[in-house]
Amino acid sequence: MNVEIKYDIQPIVKTIVKTIEKFSISLSNLKLFSSVDILVCSYDVNDNFIEMQTVVLDGEAYLLWLNDDQYLINFVKTTLGFITP
Repeated sequence: MNVEIKYDIQPIVKTIVKTIEKFSISLSNLKLFSSVDILVCSYDVNDNFIEMQTVVLDGEAYLLWLNDDQYLINFVKTTLGFITP
């Protein structure tokens, strides 16, 4: 049996850069006539999950939604700074 021995060192910070290429959205916590939480999942070019963020649609933006899915997509793009190629 081979036992792995680990040795203490001073911590080293490593930064990993991930590139978001796609996103998906789902809705959560709908409060009628008030607000809805938009759960945004981001993915890389190979569809590997990167992160999930919550964007709140409320106030005037909620009133402008009018059940238009494209409005939600555009709202998320604008809010998170996503640019369509």
